[in-house]
Amino acid sequence: MSYELTARIKHIGETETFKNDFTKRNLILEDTSGQYTNLYCIELTKDKTEIPEQIGLTTGQMVNVKFNIRCNEWNGKYFTSLNGVYVQQASDATYAPPRPVAQQPVYQEPPKPPQPPISDQPDPEDEGEIPF
Repeated sequence: MSYELTARIKHIGETETFKNDFTKRNLILEDTSGQYTNLYCIELTKDKTEIPEQIGLTTGQMVNVKFNIRCNEWNGKYFTSLNGVYVQQASDATYAPPRPVAQQPVYQEPPKPPQPPISDQPDPEDEGEIPF
């Protein structure tokens, strides 16, 4: 199953080479379409590490990325990665600008009920009575 994301390139990592000539490169994407900014690290592996140069990607550009979610186990620990399958520059038609974030309502205390006027003179009915 493949997923799709349209986001802005925050960083294009260097190509790393491991044993058996396995190559990997990270493409860091920044998605500001929701209430909060989200970062995604898309792993480009093998021949896909050359995609940024092939299509002329630079930091700050909008891209459409198709990716698979993978999970690997190593020494009893599990690692999840977003493995890039397809990358292309986003056109204006495919990119929807971020939705405006709704303002949070500002808390205001409710108005206090009016207080009865305080009289300086004692109530004639209360004279001599003890309040307890």
